[in-house]
Amino acid sequence: MRKNRNKLRIFSPSKLVAKSRVVESLQLPESHVRPLTLTQASKPLATPRMIRPFILTCDKRLDTFRKFVQSYKRIAHSLLQPVLIIDDSNPETREEYHELLLELDPFAAIAQPKYKSLNPGANIQRMMVRDFPKIALQFSDHDALFMEDDILLSSKFPEGITTASRYIQDDADFITLYSASVYGKYDRWPSYGFMHPFNGFDYYGNICVLFSHRVIRDLANNWKKVEGIKAPFDCRWGQYVQKRGYRMYETSVHYAAHQAGRSALNKVVKGFRGARFQP
Repeated sequence: MRKNRNKLRIFSPSKLVAKSRVVESLQLPESHVRPLTLTQASKPLATPRMIRPFILTCDKRLDTFRKFVQSYKRIAHSLLQPVLIIDDSNPETREEYHELLLELDPFAAIAQPKYKSLNPGANIQRMMVRDFPKIALQFSDHDALFMEDDILLSSKFPEGITTASRYIQDDADFITLYSASVYGKYDRWPSYGFMHPFNGFDYYGNICVLFSHRVIRDLANNWKKVEGIKAPFDCRWGQYVQKRGYRMYETSVHYAAHQAGRSALNKVVKGFRGARFQP
């Protein structure tokens, strides 16, 4: 049953974490740590299933966010209702920002945790490592799609996420639907027409990435190890997931692109990014 709202209800992150289910320690199967035969699997793919998206969003660039909302609404039918992780700290834009959030038909809206003595950029880095995996486990019983709010989504996205939902169940652990460029060849895992493997130490820019449930559990259990990696949170995720022997893939077609504009964190102006993006 879908939740209909005309007013945004925002949950406190501390209350959510307190109510989170107990996360069991993850033991990697042997198939993750021994060499595999690099041939495409002949077995049929798993049955498609709907994915819960988790959207990291703030009120600092409403012009960019409006474009994302319109783009998202065109593909919303292919996903479960989203969980929004929001920052509405600007009272001057709060009303308009909430109206845009409601257009996304959220399942839940969660206030971004605020850590003392941290600037906004450092706060995001800590929150994504410490809190995001727990939030994902709270609201998804299986895989989770992470999105940022300054992207555009392809008209082919419904087809792409449906296919990714089949591969993530048995043949992959981490699938990025975007890349600023194209990752180099990596032969540790099989290649498929839909996607090809890459080395997680090369990973950069997780604006639209699908995590298997086992990876989310691992990130939640071992956030201290992830936080110990000296890098931004996307590179931390890439390096940690690679070290753990998970199967990391990039889709052959990119179903998301990064809008041109000023970064909400470091104020750097960036151009449009989407190497193999199909509008």
